[in-house]
Amino acid sequence: MKITFVAPRFHTNQHFWVKTLQERGHEVTFLVDRKAEVAEHYETIEPIVVETHKLPKILCILIDLFMKVQGKLPRERLHTVPQWKFLKNHLAGINAADIVIVRDVGSTLSLTTFLICKLNKIPCILYTQHPLEDREKTPTRFLQLIGLAPKYRITPIRKNTSHTYNESTKAFYVPLISDFNFKISEQNYSNPPLKVLFIGKFGLRRKNPLLLLKAINLLKRDGFVLQVTLIGYANQSNPLLQEIMTYINNNDLGSVVTIKRNITFKEITNEYKAHDIFVLPSINEPFSVSTLEAMSHALPVIISDTNGSKYCVQHNKTGYVVQSNSVGDLRDHLEQFLINQDKVKEMGTAANQYIKKEHSPEVFYDYFFNALDKVI
Repeated sequence: MKITFVAPRFHTNQHFWVKTLQERGHEVTFLVDRKAEVAEHYETIEPIVVETHKLPKILCILIDLFMKVQGKLPRERLHTVPQWKFLKNHLAGINAADIVIVRDVGSTLSLTTFLICKLNKIPCILYTQHPLEDREKTPTRFLQLIGLAPKYRITPIRKNTSHTYNESTKAFYVPLISDFNFKISEQNYSNPPLKVLFIGKFGLRRKNPLLLLKAINLLKRDGFVLQVTLIGYANQSNPLLQEIMTYINNNDLGSVVTIKRNITFKEITNEYKAHDIFVLPSINEPFSVSTLEAMSHALPVIISDTNGSKYCVQHNKTGYVVQSNSVGDLRDHLEQFLINQDKVKEMGTAANQYIKKEHSPEVFYDYFFNALDKVI
């Protein structure tokens, strides 16, 4: 089967989906608005950047105003429209797609893809990070109502682990997966100090690295000893990165915190192996695949209750789900690992077993084709 994905960019959370499909004999194409090569990994596939035309200036201004009204930052990619002939050739040309999976509806690339698929009778399904049980957002429902956006969608988020399909929202659960070449015997849980890992773009404030540093500072003042590594994508002049470095200097955390920038996808597995627990106190995060990656490397995790991946964490078994933006709650749950480091191995082993059971390539493949069988 020829499967075409259309998305803003080739996020690393799609790497193992593509790899799994290719290994089972499917031809996969990935069409994108842009590349972000530092943050992406092209071992399995080279994404194709769709050629575009620039929109008239007045339309760009109106689009920016619309984004601001919604409380969002203007996006340069919304100022362009895909070249119709280029996109049609890749979707409906000689080697036409059997199915097209489109990430969200909020771009001219998505809308143009929907229209080409509709005119050429190519099956199309929407991919969002909106919970299985919830109605889609109003813009998506409107596009579905007028027949432009697909009525079926897939999502990696479900609030109830027994749910696989929601008839009222026409949504299928399809898990994101982590399939690193890792054996649990490779995880060498260290003796004190506890080694804490954070991974997240420094350009996104919702990742909340400063909250983690504040919790670490409280623990340090209480006499606890630990080491923290912050890994993220950013240039040296990034404002949030500058705030992080200032906080570290002002609170004498230089011997406690290490910052690593622009680590590649290939290198990331070594970072997971070198740490004991993973912490991501992000707020209003649709879904963080790094949670699954850490668990697959047998690390217990601490994430917030407004992170979509919280539904993958069994509280007090594979990690902790803490109150968003609560430095006290985060500090207290970090302390649990400091006062009883046996919890690290116990929870880490449980996390690894959970990923093997619920987020393996085999599980993804079954769920994915269960959804496609309904659409094709």
